[in-house]
Amino acid sequence: MPAAHDVYVGQLGGLGLQYGYPLYHPDPPQGETSIELGDVGFTREGSFIRLFSASKQRDHPVQVHGVPDNFEQLDLGVIQIRNNELEPGPLYSESVDTVQVNLGSPGPVLPLDASFNFNCTSAKGAVLMLETQMKYETTLQDQRIDTYLRRNCLSWHEFARRNGFGLSFSDLMLVVGCSKTAGWSSSVYWDSKSGFDLSFSLGMFAVKSKKTGIVLNRKSESRPINPNRINQTVFIKTYRLGSRQLYHLSLARLFIQLFNRKRGRPTDNDKHGEESTAAARALLNNPELSGGVNMPTSGSVEALAPQVDFNPAAVLLGLELETSDADCAVVHDDIWCFPTPEVSKMVHEYTTFYFDEYPSLLNLSSRSGQLDEHKPDDTHENDIFSVSDQNLSSDSEFLSAHGGYGLSEQDRFMNWDNYIVSTADRLASMELSSNTLERSHQISLVCALLIKILGNRQKYMEFLSFRKEAAQDLLDLLQKLLDHAPLPPRLRGTLYTALVRLCRRSELCPPCFFLTDIRVDSHVPLLHGGFGDIYKAQHDRRVVCVKAVKVYEIADRLALEKAYSREAVVWGQLSHPNILPFSGIYRLDDHNQTLCLVSPWMHNGNIREFLSTPAQSQRDRTPLIHDVASGMKYLHDNGIVHGDLKGAKILVTESERACLADFGFSYATELSGLGGLAFSSRQADGGTMSFEAPELVESESARTSASDIFAFGMACFEIFTGELPLSDKRRVVTYKIHLGQRPKRPTGEVHVQRGLSSTMWALMERCWSSSPKHRPTAAEILRELPPVETSLQSESREWTRTQRPGFTMSDGQVDATIAKALAHLQPLL
Repeated sequence: MPAAHDVYVGQLGGLGLQYGYPLYHPDPPQGETSIELGDVGFTREGSFIRLFSASKQRDHPVQVHGVPDNFEQLDLGVIQIRNNELEPGPLYSESVDTVQVNLGSPGPVLPLDASFNFNCTSAKGAVLMLETQMKYETTLQDQRIDTYLRRNCLSWHEFARRNGFGLSFSDLMLVVGCSKTAGWSSSVYWDSKSGFDLSFSLGMFAVKSKKTGIVLNRKSESRPINPNRINQTVFIKTYRLGSRQLYHLSLARLFIQLFNRKRGRPTDNDKHGEESTAAARALLNNPELSGGVNMPTSGSVEALAPQVDFNPAAVLLGLELETSDADCAVVHDDIWCFPTPEVSKMVHEYTTFYFDEYPSLLNLSSRSGQLDEHKPDDTHENDIFSVSDQNLSSDSEFLSAHGGYGLSEQDRFMNWDNYIVSTADRLASMELSSNTLERSHQISLVCALLIKILGNRQKYMEFLSFRKEAAQDLLDLLQKLLDHAPLPPRLRGTLYTALVRLCRRSELCPPCFFLTDIRVDSHVPLLHGGFGDIYKAQHDRRVVCVKAVKVYEIADRLALEKAYSREAVVWGQLSHPNILPFSGIYRLDDHNQTLCLVSPWMHNGNIREFLSTPAQSQRDRTPLIHDVASGMKYLHDNGIVHGDLKGAKILVTESERACLADFGFSYATELSGLGGLAFSSRQADGGTMSFEAPELVESESARTSASDIFAFGMACFEIFTGELPLSDKRRVVTYKIHLGQRPKRPTGEVHVQRGLSSTMWALMERCWSSSPKHRPTAAEILRELPPVETSLQSESREWTRTQRPGFTMSDGQVDATIAKALAHLQPLL
């Protein structure tokens, strides 16, 4: 499924506007100033992230990360400012038509009585509503700036790498134009099966049809709008910088090779990668795309992946490198904003390739990258694989036969077996002291070695037998690969599985999970929960929640810490809008060095607290329930059972979205054998018992996705009514559930206003069916929930996933993490 920010850029970026690249998150990052001319940075998930300012002095307060070596301050030259560049109103993609407009009284702010109706005729599209006049400021294109950028390109990439920012080929940019407004709203949609109507009135977008696919509506955070506070950057005009060192791993290079071969042109002037990668080879050998023109048969195991954020300039940077021997390329956004016919065609085909052809060919399904499934006992050697040992003829056949984490038929098309054998042998014979491989080659070769080891049952067993420092080195390697290497989905799933299993066997965590720069506000816990004590703290200029495990006996504490550490490893791999992000692990500064799990602080509290305020009394709860179902589906798709789903475990973000927390922790408690000692809330009273499925109440059955569905149905009752379902003493609740008693449907107009329709109630009743097989799945729930329009305020930068350290390399040296891991892996060959 495409990301909302990519669809937004793909739709609004192709308008031929002179304003450049549209930002899906125009709000200034939390704690930072608005984007300014001269800023150097990159985008992630539609937000601009500043590395430094090229136009300010090295000691200026904005230089929070420092500045690159040999920093040269840039003189931007003449700056043009147009305060009333655009009047309030809509900007929209070509697939959207306005059918009715009422602008109301003209002025610098869009009046409240303004209304617009849009007819959305294609599968995807986007609308940006400027609610105030737009201010535009820019510096003119200047050959002097172009020369300056080419001189500094490599040192800037090195600066980003040293600061732990893993940039892809076309990420780095210098801002030379900003379009700002004081207030905005946006709507982006995709997967629409038919045309539908979208309206805007009273400062909000609304959908008039039911079958709309996915629609995401957002608006600026500051309300009411102050027209004099123009700090929302809706477009940026930039110079993009591309490094040849990263080019041969880029999707742009793959596309250009394909584009040229379709037209019989010579390809590949990349002096750092003489032959195409395995992923490029597989696609280019596809007769449907290449017209039967075959590529060479050797290449890199490190598969190509799209840029983290889509940008049209990537293909233009690649074209420059294909036609020169320079180490870097520089492209101004005007080249694709005001393109020649040839450039326009190239950008259009690249956009189609990025969004449609490449994902479908690589089969990026929702279950790719599936995590290791929870098992009560992962200690038996024969349980590692789901089938008995076989004499399979190749590693690819062996991997395909086990657990669903190996290589698909499509992956086999890439001739993995021959490649990994030759590459692993090549790696094993290398002298590390003379190794001058670039970062990409180092990563690709160590991936090849891992595939060779993890594709052989005996070698996999030896891999899982590593302990102490050796296990720590391998965990560090696996986590960095998962965080920073563009892995193909199947390989990502294989490495996930290996990471989780090695963590459980070795009772260790990846070193990058541990945080040291935490400042706890008080030594006295702010809250006491069943899980433990909760502290409010500061980390990286953000407010975070620090949860300390609460156990009193030393032996019990150590056992429980191991269980929670294993669950933290799983949590650390997840990324979803409806899952509470994992920031890391921290040791509290007390006599026990208590283990703590760190996550963003949710100022709105849990969903029951949030909805109990008078202002939320009549709020429609359906969007929040949709969020809960979406988070639950994500967990189930990744083989994770929440195990303790209820209102207290559902938190509300700053943008008033629901997210799931503490998943798997009651399960971790049971694994450790410390259910009572950990004071889990499910042991305390009838509160959590109300959410327990009958099979859990009546026996010691393991928690399953079906028991999560039962709890979800009860949580819906709690969300709609503000009351615990079947609230009573523990024994009474158990007896009621055993007898098949369920909550009674509440009456009253307020519950109808909250979204509790007859259809919704019928779905809840199916969820708490006594028979697990009669309950719907999370995917079925999402399909059956009433259509909702998710209207979001701009999300906080606090919601962005924590940047963990990446690979650090210099010319002539192997990355330290890779070098340590190789010392343990090479003897297994």
